[in-house]
Amino acid sequence: MNEQQLEIWALQLSDYFIKKQRYQLISFNQETFEMWLFKPDELLYPIISISPKPISQFNNLELQHHRLALSMLVKSEPKGLNLSVYPDKSEGSDTNISVMVGDVSHDGLREYYKGIENVLVHASNLRLARQKAMNQVSKSTRRLNQLNFYKNYRATTAVIIVTVLCFLLTMWFVPKVGESLEVALVMLGAYYKPMLVNAHEWWRLLTPMFFHASLIHLLMNLMALRNIASILEKEYGSLKFLLTLVLGVLFGSMFLYIRDEAVIGVGISGGIYALLGALFVNLYERGLFKNPSVLSNMVTTLLLNILISTLPGVSFTAHLGGFYLGVFMGFILSKRADWDFLRKASMVVLSLSFVIMIYLMFINSVPFEPSLLDVEVINRWYDLGFERYALRLRALLFGGSL
Repeated sequence: MNEQQLEIWALQLSDYFIKKQRYQLISFNQETFEMWLFKPDELLYPIISISPKPISQFNNLELQHHRLALSMLVKSEPKGLNLSVYPDKSEGSDTNISVMVGDVSHDGLREYYKGIENVLVHASNLRLARQKAMNQVSKSTRRLNQLNFYKNYRATTAVIIVTVLCFLLTMWFVPKVGESLEVALVMLGAYYKPMLVNAHEWWRLLTPMFFHASLIHLLMNLMALRNIASILEKEYGSLKFLLTLVLGVLFGSMFLYIRDEAVIGVGISGGIYALLGALFVNLYERGLFKNPSVLSNMVTTLLLNILISTLPGVSFTAHLGGFYLGVFMGFILSKRADWDFLRKASMVVLSLSFVIMIYLMFINSVPFEPSLLDVEVINRWYDLGFERYALRLRALLFGGSL
């Protein structure tokens, strides 16, 4: 039997399980073309192996050990099937099954996986068909990974969707306010201390997380959020993950307020730095810093983010506030039994920090002198038909007259 044809069939069968049955490819040996796939919610056959070898050459003990090791890795029952694409029906059992062109050696499998007997097809140009099958498996795997991310990381998906919609809203809104991005961002909810102090719009401590100043700003933050979420949201759960993110934004804005920085603040980076702080604690808790590769990657990440925080237009203060919150949240959300004192101490310190910050914000709440930006914001709201809100801002910022 032609070896390349068998490899093509193995790829075709793998693509069927990935694309049609939603199995995840977790192992692929490019020398033997043996593939292992896993489906978390599958009860009968959660782990499947696919091989071009005939069943008579299967090492059942080795397959059993490998399945057991994978089951421990993916936290599943060590059950499944060993499938061969070698056309031979003479060998086989309930778990060792041959899938052939137009046929399957086990009738029950044909009923359980509809259409499996029609998956394998002969190829005339073996080299071209092999490359095409490889590309198709890669494409199906990427699509499934994206689908699983959106399904398993609900909090991150929701934040990404809302943030992208807010960016589109900003781009739509800018031309309506005279092509001024600053005016548009302040009107939509950016951190802007005069609006907090004079107009008492305290919700601006949180709303900046949904707005970004540019497409690059948005993409960089969402990429960082997605990368951290792939570890932390699964570890903490969606609610605790989202809580850490939102509190990180809040603490970042409070740090900005206390330092009295006269800036227009937007972006979710305060929350991302909170997640980064929590991630450091989580990795240390799990003993992963003992791995030189993990330690090196995290130190590099930290140094890179410190460098980014010092760039013009980037608020080091907001990042510091988020990171401060995140470290304590990492201890509070930890699970180690011997960290009980650290959890309680972190709760106390974080609570006291919040109270102290409220006090510092109170003593730093000195009214601002009106600016040209304030005039522009009020005029734009009035022109757009929000007269009552514009008049309220004028009364609070200017004492009722311009």
